[in-house]
Amino acid sequence: MDMSLTERLLKEAIPTRKMRSDNPHFQEIEKLAKEISLLKKQGYVWEQINEAVEEERREAGIWQEGWKRNNTQIHFNYIRKTCKKAKNDV
Repeated sequence: MDMSLTERLLKEAIPTRKMRSDNPHFQEIEKLAKEISLLKKQGYVWEQINEAVEEERREAGIWQEGWKRNNTQIHFNYIRKTCKKAKNDV
């Protein structure tokens, strides 16, 4: 008899992700969220924003080599989504 997806996965532990609040890249994007929001409203695209964030953070000595540019967008979207639910702000 074939097992359903649920039956198969019930035997496995659910992987845990590092808390976003413990993620230094997430924390940096959280600091820049309002500025990034303004840039998006002005018409800048993610490629431009991601590059600018990386360059600015490198110059400040904050950018870590393991960070990926595209995570800037992922973190920002998560922040925006959670802020809108909490206080309709960003």
